[in-house]
Amino acid sequence: MLDLTPRQLTYLSIAMGIFVLLATVAMLLFPKQLTKRDRFFFRKSKDQNWKLQIARFINNAITPLKVSLFYLIVGLLLLWLKEYRILGIGSFSLVIGVLAFWSLKRITQRPRPQEALIKFSDFSFPSGHTTASFTFLLSLALSLAWIFGASFREGLFLLAFVGGGIVARSRRYLKVHWLSDVLIGAL
Repeated sequence: MLDLTPRQLTYLSIAMGIFVLLATVAMLLFPKQLTKRDRFFFRKSKDQNWKLQIARFINNAITPLKVSLFYLIVGLLLLWLKEYRILGIGSFSLVIGVLAFWSLKRITQRPRPQEALIKFSDFSFPSGHTTASFTFLLSLALSLAWIFGASFREGLFLLAFVGGGIVARSRRYLKVHWLSDVLIGAL
């Protein structure tokens, strides 16, 4: 199922990068039109207390300090296991993800939805929580698949996508991001 060659993965990464670049250009050229379209997909239902508590828990669980500590622990574990190639892939993913995230935030400066249930002082596009969760979970899935063999690969990647999707959904549930913010954050 996931038998992609390194070349195919490179092409897939380039295609996703081009899509993110095009979305960023569209955000810069047509901010009002995209916000109007995103508003159409905005959640209008009543809040349910248990969903709100889960979304707030996820919000508080993913902080730069906690993510950095977790990456440090995983990095030290990979060093101890002498898995230098996996450590390099994970580190490269982290650096690229952080650079892309901060660059897009500063370039677009898209305001957050006014209806946000949690107030943030930074910009909305892209979702940092979504970027961090997908980068971390997919890097972790890749690392574990490499260590434990290909037999668990599909399950690990499925769990990574589901986990990233849950984080993206929590950002939308708290109304702190538009749909396009979490989609580009995931890419």
